[in-house]
Amino acid sequence: MVKILGGVVPGNQPVPNADFVISIELEGEIHHVYVLKRPGVDDFLRAVGEKFEIVVFTASLAKVRL
Repeated sequence: MVKILGGVVPGNQPVPNADFVISIELEGEIHHVYVLKRPGVDDFLRAVGEKFEIVVFTASLAKVRL
């Protein structure tokens, strides 16, 4: 298994260089999850996706899954 996406930044502080932001509601409160992609992940997934089926697993809450 390879961790290719990168990571999320904990807390509710804005991250100016986030690749994308996911807004979720937990216990009636809106939280923003800031995601930082690892360098080269887009090229890697594009190249691998041409030869293989890519299946992504996550341990995140169902509300955070893309």
